Amino acid sequence: MQTVKGPDRSRALPDKEIAMLRIALLLILVSMMLVLAAPAY
Repeated sequence: MQTVKGPDRSRALPDKEIAMLRIALLLILVSMMLVLAAPAY
């Protein structure tokens, strides 16, 4: 995850915020898949 070009950019977001963003993205993806799959059932 560490990039050689931008050390400042990697320090912009703490690890906790990155983890929360990943969880939020996963939740959004799961909810969208459920909404798309709901009419099929």
